[in-house]
Amino acid sequence: MQSGSLSLCSNSFFHVGKARVKLYNIYGECLYDGIQLSRHDKVVDLDWSSDGKILAILQQSRCSVVLWEESSSNLSAIDLSSTQHATFLQWIKCKTHPVLAIGTNSGTLFLYDAITRVTMPILGKHTDCITCGAWSDAGLLALGSSDCTITISDKAGDT
Repeated sequence: MQSGSLSLCSNSFFHVGKARVKLYNIYGECLYDGIQLSRHDKVVDLDWSSDGKILAILQQSRCSVVLWEESSSNLSAIDLSSTQHATFLQWIKCKTHPVLAIGTNSGTLFLYDAITRVTMPILGKHTDCITCGAWSDAGLLALGSSDCTITISDKAGDT
């Protein structure tokens, strides 16, 4: 995502600038004048939780994922291992139990439970960078990796 670019996500548009994300509705009206990020690293991905309450923000080469809560405008971070950078994120398509999948440059999968606020690392999911993934309606997570493999896991991380 380039600085100054617009992206559509969950019926909202985002304008990404230096350490700032602005949120607009589909009519172009500014809903939030700035989600202020602590660092100037490039924003590479955004994803809303299925209930629309939490926005996950992935910045390039970061060992954490930023969470912005719409109701309170609070920012928090999911800290990963200091040697692993987040490369992929996506919320499960379940409004009753939001789980965020986070892939890393080393092939580790982290699952963040938004209700309990617990992050669970799933080691050895891949041997190289997790580059993409998608949740199915049935709660299965498909992950693709630079190691030329695809894994299918449930929301507990079991393959």
